[in-house]
Amino acid sequence: MNFREVKVRYPFLIPVLVISLVAIFIRLLYFVFELKSPLFLYPIIDESEFIHTAKIIASNHFFNPEHFWHPPLYSWVLAFFFKIGLELKGIVLFQFLLGVTGSLILYLGLKNLNSKAAFIASVIWAVYPVELFTETRFLSENLYIFLSICLLHQLIRFEITYKKMIAVAVITTFLILTKSQFILFMFFFIGYLVVRQKKVSFHSVSFLAITMILPAIVSFNNTKKANGNFIFISSNGPTNLYIGNSSDIKKTLNVRPYEWQEKFYPELYDEAGIKFTVKDTSEETVYPYKLSRFLTRKTISDNLNPVVPVKNILLKTFGLLQSEETPRNYDLYVYKQFNPLLNISIWKFPVYFPLALIFYAALLYIIIRRKFLFRIRPWFWMLVLLTIHILPSIIFFNAFRYRLPAIPIIIFLAVLFYSEYFKNFKLQAINLILIIIFGTQLTSALQIQKIPEFESYTTIGKAWLKKDKTENAAYWFRKAQRRMPESGAADNYENYKGAALAKEKSGDLQGALSELNLAVEKNPELDEAYLFRASILYKLSDYTSAINDYSKAITLNKGNNKILLSAIYGRGLTEARLNDDKSALTDLDSAIALSPSYTEAYTNRGIVKAKLSMYNEAISDLDVATKLDPKDPKPYFNRAGAYAALGNFKMALKELGNAIRVKPDYAQAYYMRGKIMLTTGNDGCSDLKKANELGYTLAKKEIDSYCNK
Repeated sequence: MNFREVKVRYPFLIPVLVISLVAIFIRLLYFVFELKSPLFLYPIIDESEFIHTAKIIASNHFFNPEHFWHPPLYSWVLAFFFKIGLELKGIVLFQFLLGVTGSLILYLGLKNLNSKAAFIASVIWAVYPVELFTETRFLSENLYIFLSICLLHQLIRFEITYKKMIAVAVITTFLILTKSQFILFMFFFIGYLVVRQKKVSFHSVSFLAITMILPAIVSFNNTKKANGNFIFISSNGPTNLYIGNSSDIKKTLNVRPYEWQEKFYPELYDEAGIKFTVKDTSEETVYPYKLSRFLTRKTISDNLNPVVPVKNILLKTFGLLQSEETPRNYDLYVYKQFNPLLNISIWKFPVYFPLALIFYAALLYIIIRRKFLFRIRPWFWMLVLLTIHILPSIIFFNAFRYRLPAIPIIIFLAVLFYSEYFKNFKLQAINLILIIIFGTQLTSALQIQKIPEFESYTTIGKAWLKKDKTENAAYWFRKAQRRMPESGAADNYENYKGAALAKEKSGDLQGALSELNLAVEKNPELDEAYLFRASILYKLSDYTSAINDYSKAITLNKGNNKILLSAIYGRGLTEARLNDDKSALTDLDSAIALSPSYTEAYTNRGIVKAKLSMYNEAISDLDVATKLDPKDPKPYFNRAGAYAALGNFKMALKELGNAIRVKPDYAQAYYMRGKIMLTTGNDGCSDLKKANELGYTLAKKEIDSYCNK
């Protein structure tokens, strides 16, 4: 069979091959550039949550011991990859393959409507810059987009048969598990079946049963883990509802990540009258399910005033029409500089590209061809899916990346507009006007929800810091500091903290101290700033100043148990350095009372008790430490010292053996064992020589005295 015969017999093979090659090539090229980006494999906000949950699931043999904050399917997919040993790079590769496959399925789904437009749209989608960007992020949109394209493929060929019903129902249930707002489609589809068949048919009941079985199981599980508080799939649903529909929408839509635990949730908990105990939760944990009923009632109450929903719908619709391609969590216009492909394909002056060039063309095409599109079933289903993807942005005001699944359909409709009406100057002029009004910087300042530049700079700084590029990290933290608004003192600390961490990693402790001095000056009531500075002062052996800062952190603490624990424990260690052992003992007692499983606290309390000649009590504390962490050599070593002080050399030697077993290069343990062996009349020279080889110079004197005769 020659090429011409293949082309005639299988006319779709050539477009499929071209789309595949384009999609693979552009992704490989993008991947090469992305390897040098500080953001590659650096998860933030929602990504971190997905990965955290996935690792818990993987380590618990696919059992999740917590309720789901985000819809669960994507976390389960990530967990599968972690379980089989594929780490983040493997997951990124999988998402790239999803992108390639999705481009092919898009063409196969749309080609019967218009094969040329389907081919062009699929090629554009294959190289779409924001799609490529999200594929290197650990976001559920990657799976959601792929499933949406699969559903589009099925709907365009939809007939009311059991086979088709099951296929649509299975894809729908996965979509609901990935993004709970897709339940809107389920309601619409059941309504369609009832109207079409003029009754509640077995088809509609079957579709509902198949679609809801997995969400129902997850919801039951969530409700059980939330102590009876009903949760439908995701426990942050009511939070999203409130954020997008409150009476003060400008405030809620601009709540930034660093404010969630600092301001947003604590204020809501207080308003709801929800109080936490230490047993309940640590202050670092947010439990949105506790606010579910309160936020639902609060949202309804706010919207009883008809002015509120009307104003919000107008604002959110305007936001939807704005063609900025900035996914939430990431400011693409800042991050694009790290990848040449993004730098070429994402414009900002004067036009937001390429979304602005396709969004309004697609909108015009829908308006012009509305009768045809709604009358013919395949086109009708495409519009239904487009609406379902865009509607949550109006209801909840989800960020751009939640609307990303609608883009393939928008591209297809835009291609049709430009191909069918390219000679219609009136329509092209209207399109151009819409682009100028909504797709340029002329009106972008009116956008409500924005990612501040300083936040993006801080993220880049943290990403460089994680890669141990301390100079690069310091540069971006300084840049973030310069762009901070006057009212942003709390996040200003994040930048000083980042700069201090960068200098600490590079060994410049004085430089780190200088950054933290500024942090304390800018944030004089922030306990964490004093805590970090105290740790640097400790490393600089300025113990008195360190104790003062630890004490200040304790005084300023407003219930954050993690910071309080670190401050009390740090002060205890520092007091021990100054030989103020009684004060050290008091603080270490307090640290253990706050955290009964704090291994290091038991170890150091044991050391302090030994210094106070409380050897049996010291051994008891060190016993607890070894049980809590059997792989830590320090408790074994110090327990050996306590036994030696009590004259129990047999137990001391046993403990030193344990310490060396856990840490074979533990020079001090070899030295002590050599000394005890000599004391008990045995040959300890080999241990002393080993200690000397490992760099413990005190052993040299003992070797000269006892082993060179």
